[in-house]
Amino acid sequence: MFNFIKTETELRLQPEQPDLRGNTAADPRAEMVKGALLEILDEMDDKNFDRFKFYLRDDRLSDEYVIAKSKLKKASRCETVDLMVEVFTLEHVAGVASDILQMIKRNDLAMKLEEKGQSV
Repeated sequence: MFNFIKTETELRLQPEQPDLRGNTAADPRAEMVKGALLEILDEMDDKNFDRFKFYLRDDRLSDEYVIAKSKLKKASRCETVDLMVEVFTLEHVAGVASDILQMIKRNDLAMKLEEKGQSV
């Protein structure tokens, strides 16, 4: 499902493209994207948030990129957003979040995230 995400090797072979993994300070969109994701996660109850985190660490969705269970176990919503941007890159994090929201049957939040993304 997340086959559009580049592997570490592909990122190293394409130096002309900026690597936004973990370094969002240089991109002015970073705070807006992170803020939009945080608003969406804040709208979830704890049960849905736990399910969302489950899919972030589910290696059936992506062979290359998952977030370690140990990092997500006690992660707050803010920490989860930071981990997502670090792993999935600023460019793809909203798409990953939208896919997971649809998996947990929160299409309302997926649509809301998409609307926020159009204004970013």
